[in-house]
Amino acid sequence: MKMKSFFSKSSLLHTFLLPVFFVLHSWNNYYYLVKFQDLFVILFGILLFSFFLLTIALLILRNRQKAAILNFALISYMLFYGYIYDQLQHFIKFLSRHSILLTAFLLLFIIGAYILKKIKENQLLKFTNYLNILLVTFCLYEIIHTATIFNTYRKKENAETINSTPKQAQYPNIYILVFDEYASSKSLMRDYGYDNSSIDSFLKSSGFFVMKDSKSNYLRTNLSIASLLNFDYTSGLAPRGGMTAEDLLKSHKKIKYNALFDLGKKHGYEIYNYSIFDTEQSPSKVKNDYLFNNERIIISNTMISRLINDLGPSLPFPFLKKILGTNITAETYRKYNERAERLFLADIKIQKSRTPKLAYGHFLMPHPPFIYDSLSNPVYYDNQKMENYYEKKFVPKYLSYLSYTNSHLKKIITETLKENNNNCIIFVLGDHGYKVMDDSSLVNDHFFNNLQALYLPSEKYAPLKSNSTPVNVMRHIINNAFEKKLPYLTDSSVLLGNKW
Repeated sequence: MKMKSFFSKSSLLHTFLLPVFFVLHSWNNYYYLVKFQDLFVILFGILLFSFFLLTIALLILRNRQKAAILNFALISYMLFYGYIYDQLQHFIKFLSRHSILLTAFLLLFIIGAYILKKIKENQLLKFTNYLNILLVTFCLYEIIHTATIFNTYRKKENAETINSTPKQAQYPNIYILVFDEYASSKSLMRDYGYDNSSIDSFLKSSGFFVMKDSKSNYLRTNLSIASLLNFDYTSGLAPRGGMTAEDLLKSHKKIKYNALFDLGKKHGYEIYNYSIFDTEQSPSKVKNDYLFNNERIIISNTMISRLINDLGPSLPFPFLKKILGTNITAETYRKYNERAERLFLADIKIQKSRTPKLAYGHFLMPHPPFIYDSLSNPVYYDNQKMENYYEKKFVPKYLSYLSYTNSHLKKIITETLKENNNNCIIFVLGDHGYKVMDDSSLVNDHFFNNLQALYLPSEKYAPLKSNSTPVNVMRHIINNAFEKKLPYLTDSSVLLGNKW
C-alpha cells in the first residue's frame, strides 16, 4: 500500500525516468558502438532539456502533476520522433514529412495543455501511478539487460585474450588502401570520356594486377568496407527497397568487430587503422570531425537530430550542428586527408621489426567535396556552402580532383613499395564508383565500377579475374598470406540505396 501511495504521489518520477529508459534502451541496442561512460553526458543533456520543458508546462498549467504528464508526452514524441517518421515512411508515406510531424507536435502541446487544464487533479492520480510503475518496470528491465551485456562482454574479452597468441611465422606486411569513390578507368572513359589510363599504366609498371572490369560489392561506403574487412557479403540487411538506418548500424558493427583485424591479430600482426571508422582491434589514428561519431547514435532518432540532419547544412544552428556532428565543411575533409596521408607515410618508415603490419588506409578522395583542382589549387574553403555533388554538372570538378588524387595515390604506393623492398601485399581500390544521380543515360554499373589493383610479391594472381570483386580479392590475399583455403564466392554487386 505504501509503495502504491509512493507511485501515486511521485508526480515527477515518470518524466525523469523516461530519459533514463531511452538512453539505456538505446545503449543496449548499440553497446558495441558506444562506450557506457559516454551515456552520462547524453543523459544529462536530455534531462536538462526535459527540465526546461517541464518549467514551461508548469508556468502554463500551474500544477506539477499536470505539467509532468504534458512534459512526458512531449519528450516521448521528441525522443522517438525518428521512429515515428520511419514507420510513416513504410506505411503512410504522404504523412512522413517534417512539416506534418512538427504541426502534430504543436497540436499535441496545445490540445494536451487545454485538456489537462480542464481535468481535475485527483482524476490523474491513477494515470500518474500507471506511468510511474510502467517506467520503473521498463528501467529495471533495461538495467538487467545492461548487466547481462557487461557480463557477456567481459567473458568474450577474456576468451579472445586466451585465443590470440601470436604465431611465430613471419608474414608479409599487408596494406589495404581505399580511395573513396574512385571510379575505374573503364567507367571514366565510357561514362565521362576521361582518359585515366596513366594510373593503370603506373600500377602495372609497379607490378600490380589491375582488374579493369572490376566492380565494388556495394555502392555505400559502410557496406563496402564491412564486406571488405570481413571478406564476405554483408548479410542480415532488411529485405526492403533500400537501406535503413538499422542496416547502417549493422554494417558499422561488422566494421568494428571485423574478421580481418581479428585474423591479423591472431597471426601476430600489429594493426594500423587510418580510416573514418574505429574498430575494436585498432581505433582510428585519424581523429577528426568526420570520424563516425558513435555517441551520436544514441540521439540520432530524436527530433532535433533528425531535423538538423535531414534539412541540410544550410540551417543556421552552428552550435547544434557541432554537437550533432553535422557541421562538416570542406576544411573537415582537407584536414582528414592530410592527416591520414601524413600518418600513413610516417608509420611505414618506422624502423623495421619482426612484427608484421596490417594497415587499412581510407582516403576521402576523389570523394566530394572536390576541394582541389588538378593543379592542387583549393576549390572549396572552410564555411563555404557545399552543394549536391552528385549532379552531372559537377563531373568536371570530380575529374579535376581525380587528377589531384592520382598524384597522392602514386606517392603513397611508391613509398609503400620502397619502404618494404617490394616485399609486401597492397590492395588499392575505390569503395565504389562515382555516383552521378541525375543522368539517366548512365547505366547502374557506373555506381559500382571502381578502381581495383592488387600487388603480390609472389605474382600468383590466379584465379582472380579482371572482374573480381573485393570480397574475392580479400579471400585471395588471405589464402596467399596465411596459407588458408577460403572458397571463392560468386562475384556480385548489390544495388542498395537509402530508405530513410
